[in-house]
Amino acid sequence: MSGSSVVLSVNAVSVRFGGLLALDQVSLQFASAQLCAVIGPNGAGKTTLFHALCRQLPVASGAMHCQGQSLLPLQPHEVAALGLARTHQHAAVFPSLSVGQHVLLGREALRHRPEVVEAQAWQANVVEGLALAPHWHQPVGELPLSLQRRVELAKALVSQPRVLLLDEPAAGQTHDEWQACAQLLRQLLAQVGTSVLLVEHRLAWVWPLADRCVVLDQGRVIADGSPDAVRADERVIQAYLGAQHVGA
Repeated sequence: MSGSSVVLSVNAVSVRFGGLLALDQVSLQFASAQLCAVIGPNGAGKTTLFHALCRQLPVASGAMHCQGQSLLPLQPHEVAALGLARTHQHAAVFPSLSVGQHVLLGREALRHRPEVVEAQAWQANVVEGLALAPHWHQPVGELPLSLQRRVELAKALVSQPRVLLLDEPAAGQTHDEWQACAQLLRQLLAQVGTSVLLVEHRLAWVWPLADRCVVLDQGRVIADGSPDAVRADERVIQAYLGAQHVGA
């Protein structure tokens, strides 16, 4: 990966929770317009990596850069201003705000981003793709959890981020809903050049979408490569996939 294509870099990052080493000397680089699945067993450090990147957790050692700028001295809102957006395992929404207000909050992030592509047309595309138009004026707190997750995803997508971190976005979604989401992600990569990092356990939905897979286990990177290479990696099979999933 050439230096000019690297949008996000993680260098020897460790995160500790007391005596527990949640991330252990993790080093990764992510290119623009690439969808990378970050997979591994529960407790492997996937969400911890996202928290660290968004400065929601302190880093014990190492360095992290986005577009060449260090993330370590930044507050979460400053990281967001750089163009990093994320979703959470449990939707982070404002219950009293409507769906439309959430989408417009995502648009607000574009004010200082002159490179954005046709913001209004992209917003309409996201709202249609995630089937949110019928709920536009409805308070998000009245919606089922699966729809709340789509609202949070829409808010992130509309911001046309440089880096998008998605934490289990398929949870609660049907296969057709996930396919609509996957199509939007591909458009975002193609039109904006976003780098997408995706944590997801429904691997049958991940393999055909990802350009690259990083596998974490016990806070360490045990594999990094194409989906086919990762699925065949003996360390991944033993730590996470199990032999029955190799051909899945």
